[in-house]
Amino acid sequence: MGGGGGGAPAGGRAGGGGGAAPPPDTVVPDTAVPPRVRFLAPFDPVVWDRRRFESLWGWPYRFEAYTPAPARKFGYYALPLLTGDRAVGWVCCTVTGGGLAVEGRFAVRPSTGKAFRAGFDREAERLAATFGLSLHSATLT
Repeated sequence: MGGGGGGAPAGGRAGGGGGAAPPPDTVVPDTAVPPRVRFLAPFDPVVWDRRRFESLWGWPYRFEAYTPAPARKFGYYALPLLTGDRAVGWVCCTVTGGGLAVEGRFAVRPSTGKAFRAGFDREAERLAATFGLSLHSATLT
């Protein structure tokens, strides 16, 4: 048996591709994160640890499905709103009139503009299509 017994091919990384993996202290240069807009699930790994979420983005997101309605700040099933590499708010979605209504709110005001709005609308359309619905409305407040 060749390859050193470590599970990786000799002289390469596990999974093929050849070449050695970079040393662990290698600094990866910063690259721009595409300014896509995404709605994250409340149980997404980036959201699940609430203390880490607040440390990363400076505002406290909470999943409030089990919180009594009068005490909710975000909404029944709020989805964090991500633009590029920043969580800037949340969206609440409801099915109304056979379509999906998406209402976005900001915790941190992003640099809004036509590109952000277009991305928000695309993500709302994508979510509606996931459920086989049309998009009834998409608002930002």
